[in-house]
This record gives sequence, structure tokens and C-alpha cells, in this order.
Amino acid sequence: MFASLPPAALLNDKILCLHGGIPKDLIKLESIECLPKDDFEPKNPILFEILWNDPRDFIEDYLPSTRGEGCYFFGSNIFESFMTMNNLEYLIRGHEVKMDGIGYNFNGKLITVFSSEYHHGKKGILLIEDGRFKEIKME
Repeated sequence: MFASLPPAALLNDKILCLHGGIPKDLIKLESIECLPKDDFEPKNPILFEILWNDPRDFIEDYLPSTRGEGCYFFGSNIFESFMTMNNLEYLIRGHEVKMDGIGYNFNGKLITVFSSEYHHGKKGILLIEDGRFKEIKME
């Protein structure tokens, strides 16, 4: 079932939602539509990185991730370039444990919402009401 889900969603043409992060080969949003479908263990590096890359405030570009081969941390320069190229205001993602359920990077423009109950933290929910974000944190 998960392999059948789209790798990203665009809300109001300004908010990109995805699982992981920005791929090493910066892409235009239109390129996401061309990525392979039903690929449970993605062999396409761009799709793989959209699923597994993570942000880090203390770097500017890319660094290999501790998650393993093919995964990267991305920094502020990468984030700003990607957001500008695609005319985006926010990037919302999951994938990474946040003990309070919700975490912020890059001056609050990247929001991680983590809702798994298997990591002993709070579960986060992010609502958008009247163009504003509203956090809900559950024990």
C-alpha cells in the first residue's frame, strides 16, 4: 500500500508535504510526477532521497547521513534554493522522531510532524486553519 502512495503532495501551491527531504539532485516539483510508481524499495535515487533525507540546521549543503548509503542530510543553502526554485513557502515532512511531536528547521519554514507511537514521544498533528498552522500534541 505505501508504495502506491504519491511521494509528495502540494497544498495551495505553496506548501510541499513529503516523507523525508530534498534530494541531492535538486528538482522542480513537476519532476516528482515522473518518478516510478509502486516501487516499495526505491531504486531511483531521487525517490529514495525524497523518502529518507533529513534536514540539519548546522550545515549549508549536503552531508552523508548516518541512516546509511544513499541518504543525506541537507542544510540551509539547499533548502533555500529548493524553496525558491519551486516558489514554496513551507515544507512539511514526517520521518524523523521529534519527542514533542513537532519540530522546526530553517526559521520555521520546514516543519517535521511525527506521529508514531513507537518512539515514546508525543504524537504531533498539524492543522492549517485560515492560512495559519495549529499544533496538536498528544501523549
